[in-house]
Parts: sequence; C-alpha cells; structure tokens
Amino acid sequence: TMSTLNVDNINEYTTNGKVNVGHDIKLASGKSVLNSDGKSTGALVLLSTQTASDDTAIIFDNFVDLTKYSHYKIVFDRLKPSTDNVEFRFKFRSGGASGANLTGTYNQGGDYVYVDHSNGYGTFGNNSKTDYQVYDNNVGSSTGEAVMGEATLFPATGDTNKNVTAMTHYNMKQRSDDTMRYIHRATFLENTAAVTGFNFYASSGNVASGTIRIYGVSI
Repeated sequence: TMSTLNVDNINEYTTNGKVNVGHDIKLASGKSVLNSDGKSTGALVLLSTQTASDDTAIIFDNFVDLTKYSHYKIVFDRLKPSTDNVEFRFKFRSGGASGANLTGTYNQGGDYVYVDHSNGYGTFGNNSKTDYQVYDNNVGSSTGEAVMGEATLFPATGDTNKNVTAMTHYNMKQRSDDTMRYIHRATFLENTAAVTGFNFYASSGNVASGTIRIYGVSI
C-alpha cells in the first residue's frame, strides 16, 4: 500500500543547510519547485520593458543578477527605425545603474534564409566590429517593415575565467515587398568587466517604434 504524507515545512537539514532526499519527488499537477524569491526554478521572470518612441537608443542598465538568474532572454517586438535602410546595432554595458558601453572587438557569425523569396540563403563568419555589433542590417522604415526576434544572453561575470559575453540572436525581418528574411547570429565579446546592461540603437536616426523586453531565467 502507499501512504500520503502532507508536510507544510521541512525543518530537517544538514549543517550546510541542504535537505538530502534519497528518492524522486513528485509534484502535484500544476505545482513547481520555487526558488528563494518564490519564482519557479527555470521560469522566465520579466525584468524590464521599454517601448520606443523615436528614441536615440533603448538602454537597459543594472538588470543582471547571476545569483538569481542563470542567463537572460531579450525579446525584440516589431522594431522600426526612423530612417530607411539602416543597421540596428547593440552594445553590452557595465557599471550597474550608472552603466557605460563596453568597448572592444565584438565578433559575429551566422546564417540566413529568405523564407518566401527566391534569393536563397547564405552563411558568414569572422565578422568583427569595433565597439559594437549588428542586430540586423538594411532595416527599412516603410509601412509594413519591421524586425522581430529573440536573443539569449550569457553575460561575463567580472571573473577572469568567465570573461566572455556570449549572445545568440535570431530575427525575422518583414520587408517592404512583404517578403520575410530569417537570420541567426552569434556574437561574443571578451572583456573582464562584468556585463550589467544592454544598449540598442540605429546606425542613423532613431528607433521609431517597437518594444524590447528582458527576462531573467531563474536558477
């Protein structure tokens, strides 16, 4: 026979504060394991949202806390520049609440495909930029044009053994002729400074509209 044990709190633990369990733990339907902040382990926690309104840049500072989040998701929702045919660019930042852009060599490679167009596909690598990198290029400002996608960010910690900030990012770009291009890029920056922020901007003009959301992935 099987018995059910209901426990409100577990007060038995080892000297280092850990609970040792020798068997599987089965959760009731709809339940999850919570961290110290009451969030589900592995859950996405919305940390910050900004909506562009003809801004010179969209800057997020001081959102990184690696004691709570293992890495971060950045969602780019239908972003449009004020000037036609520009690059959307980004920089990593350090310094917490009083953040500053990180300089150095931003390396990138990737691949792309035209989803509903005969232009085909391609790959690229060893594409380095000084002090910034490209989120997408040839971004239009006409009606119907927009960029949407997602990035996964693993920030450098300030430890010399963990001095690489890595970000994989993909997006779909709706073009003025209503065709779609999908592109996937991988970017990294080697810098011993801890990354604490993110800067998104256009190579010319402003970010006219669209929303960026940053989520932490709970430990």
